[in-house]
Amino acid sequence: VMALLRQFNFRSVFYSIPPGERAQLFAGGKKQSAAIHACRAAGIAFYAVAGDPGWSRRGRQMPGAVAELLDFQQRSQLFDGLCLDIEPHTLPEWKSGAREQVIPGYLDMLGNIRQASQSMKLPLIAAVVPFYAGIAAPDEAGKSVLESAAAKLDAVVMMAYRRAPGESLRIAAKALGQLDALQKPWWFGVTTHPGASEAISHAGTTFGQFSAALLELD
Repeated sequence: VMALLRQFNFRSVFYSIPPGERAQLFAGGKKQSAAIHACRAAGIAFYAVAGDPGWSRRGRQMPGAVAELLDFQQRSQLFDGLCLDIEPHTLPEWKSGAREQVIPGYLDMLGNIRQASQSMKLPLIAAVVPFYAGIAAPDEAGKSVLESAAAKLDAVVMMAYRRAPGESLRIAAKALGQLDALQKPWWFGVTTHPGASEAISHAGTTFGQFSAALLELD
């Protein structure tokens, strides 16, 4: 993996640490920590990823997985940041038209984690989707859910998954405009998931096709 990262000049790695590996890492596992040290020694920032849609139902209650990662970070200083992949829009409540029951908890959750991460100077990032830019934030007149969420973050990962780069940029345009107005740094996500629709996933494309798509996005 390190050879691949160096070959293609990756500057950041986002890694969702599986529960088993996480337990070993927290217990001082040298194999797990060595991989993170190798990234950082090569000048590659390492972001721990965690998230679950159900966290949006918890409001200000700190998720156990996040508390454990923050506690480990305080002891080890191994991570360059924490990336939340909560995706509240995947909850049944959101899909059934009751998203107003979910959004306040989601925003409260981000704010609570932000307070904890900021106290240890750990950058906080979250994955978001473009249509958050078109939903009004509760109790914040004139702000979208995206703008409210971004105010609680150091940067954002925009998940505007489409195989065609132009289509990705089209559906993300409003959201990226809001982020740029806030001067909020962002990454642009793509997916290579083999089970996803051909319209959104780069699975099955050649390396040349994939590289060309990324260059077009850039």
